[in-house]
Amino acid sequence: MSNGAARTVCPYCGGDAVISVSAPDINRRITPVVFHQWRCKRCQLRFVVNPPENLGQYYEGEYNHLWTTLADLDTIAVPHERFKIDILRSAKKSGKLLEIGASNGAFCRMAQQAGFDVHAIELNQACVDFMNNVIGVHAIQSVDPAAVLEVSTDTYDAICLWHTIEHLQEPWRIIDLAVARLAPDGILLFAAPNPDAWQARLLGARWVHHDMPRHLFLLPISWIRDVARKKNLLVEDITTRDEGSLFWNRFTWALIMRSWSSKERWHTRLWNLGMFVGRLLQPWESRPGKGSAYTAILRKPG
Repeated sequence: MSNGAARTVCPYCGGDAVISVSAPDINRRITPVVFHQWRCKRCQLRFVVNPPENLGQYYEGEYNHLWTTLADLDTIAVPHERFKIDILRSAKKSGKLLEIGASNGAFCRMAQQAGFDVHAIELNQACVDFMNNVIGVHAIQSVDPAAVLEVSTDTYDAICLWHTIEHLQEPWRIIDLAVARLAPDGILLFAAPNPDAWQARLLGARWVHHDMPRHLFLLPISWIRDVARKKNLLVEDITTRDEGSLFWNRFTWALIMRSWSSKERWHTRLWNLGMFVGRLLQPWESRPGKGSAYTAILRKPG
């Protein structure tokens, strides 16, 4: 991504880039290595110029919470993510669905219950086994979902990525391949951090949604609209005000305040305090385009 000299170019459009933020892994503190995110002056894409060779170590531990039973998944995880299926059904009522980065399968389960024919691609093998053997959806384990799509002959009515696309190498390639695999009138639905958020401007390198090095790219809304135009996709909605995006606003303050103490007994109190502060800040953070995350629905013409 970087040529090692004074000039750094965007891996997407080749435009000149400037330093945006530098920070270590402030969220999980796996290593003290400082990572550098740059911003393209032409397309505004943000990208990490020094991703680690062993990125897998930054996902170890409880990054994907694995449920042991379907009953636990249905009673604990699914209710908190019900808004996702509501967003999906506002754009597509039924059909064949692929989720990329399905984690523990909560969204796959909801889509299955809503009548979709559900498929998934996921990095974590234990999650894939749970989806195949317990939920009963068709899941594939892969560190490279683009490679899976490249050789696939399947077509889908909906392809969904919930806070996954920012983790992937060459997210524009995933969009290209998703468009090729969508049936006419199919939708590409994804959520991602918003690098133009009010929080990002206020907190700078301390903004938790930079989440380097796991977030290899941050995709501005303007970048999404430009890519959609080039791919002849209809932009049905891009919002920072859906239920999920509003939660990520509050999550920022909760995570920051929980980090104020290393004592476990204080974590819940500080977390709740952060959630309260997030609710107080909602008038500023719920302004259109200013939230910490967005959800986009792009449709392939029928």
